[in-house]
Amino acid sequence: MMNQLNENNATKPLMILVLGMIIGLSACLSEITLDVPRNDKKQLVIRGVLKDGDTTGVTVSLSYLTDFVPSETPDYVVDATVTLMDESGNQVSIPMQQEGLYQLAIPYGAYELEVTPGRSYQLSVVLSDGKRYESTLETLYDVPAPQSVYYLTEQRIIENNAGNLVDQEYLKFLINTPLLNARGERSFLKWSFIGTYKFMESSVDSPFPPNVHTCYISEALDLEHVVAYNGEENSQDQLSNYFLLEEPFDYRFVDGFYLSIYQQSLSENAYNYWSSIGKVVDLSGNFFEAPPGKVRGNFKNVEDDTEEVYGYFYATQETIFRYHIPSARDRVEPYCPVIGDPDTAPGICFNCLSRPGSSLEKPDFWED
Repeated sequence: MMNQLNENNATKPLMILVLGMIIGLSACLSEITLDVPRNDKKQLVIRGVLKDGDTTGVTVSLSYLTDFVPSETPDYVVDATVTLMDESGNQVSIPMQQEGLYQLAIPYGAYELEVTPGRSYQLSVVLSDGKRYESTLETLYDVPAPQSVYYLTEQRIIENNAGNLVDQEYLKFLINTPLLNARGERSFLKWSFIGTYKFMESSVDSPFPPNVHTCYISEALDLEHVVAYNGEENSQDQLSNYFLLEEPFDYRFVDGFYLSIYQQSLSENAYNYWSSIGKVVDLSGNFFEAPPGKVRGNFKNVEDDTEEVYGYFYATQETIFRYHIPSARDRVEPYCPVIGDPDTAPGICFNCLSRPGSSLEKPDFWED
């Protein structure tokens, strides 16, 4: 089955956009188990992105990579001086907002440094011991706006949590988008995704009238893959029917679902970096691996270029495409029971705010 639905390019609130920025930075390191050779020295990881979009700003994550088990708390860098610079020498300091996370909104006209397509930017990080790290210059390119998104359905037999084989429907999302940017150049593109759905608490344990809440839950999707495309490899000016991601058709679609697609422009160097990350993850399931080797980024110690520094800084223009799937109560079972023993219902059915990314406030783009 194929469905074509109307899109809505309404703006996401600042909180959701910042969430998207953090997701773009942390996806690989937070979701992929690291396989790192034994090393007594801490190795610095710098992940930064300058985004030009509905909300323009820069986000940088600083941490150390050491021999650790996944359950341990990351070793964040909390005493760094972080600076964004442009090709003309203009600069702004980026304050730390929480441990290891440095962020700054850059409204138009607020600083001498302006975020403008066609200009180049770099990041500087100085640690408390005086070590200075700089990225290479990254050019900001225009991003073309997607034209349409649609999905195909596919049935599969999978093993459920009880160990039984069951039929499961999947939605495969595809995109149509121009490849030429405003300058007539073919684009290097990258995508990330957030799914937002309505979640209604159960009324089986509530008095009459039931005192239940409706939450709107936003979750990052497909963090285990890097979805990027090299427009220069396409002789056409249009990217058609390009597969982005797939999701199981489950309780999230009962009362409506929005897929927010974040389409970003990349420089050629940034594309090559993310493409390498994607290949390593696809082959091994690990962010760093030897062989085929660790993925090096675009940072270096300015006084010791033999030091291994990981991560990447890139500049991007981002556009958001909202894709709405209406309520599917006739095809999907809700997560929470309508009748029955309340003791058998999951805790979230009586407190939907307990799930990360949940809010009682309806997103401004949501249409019932």
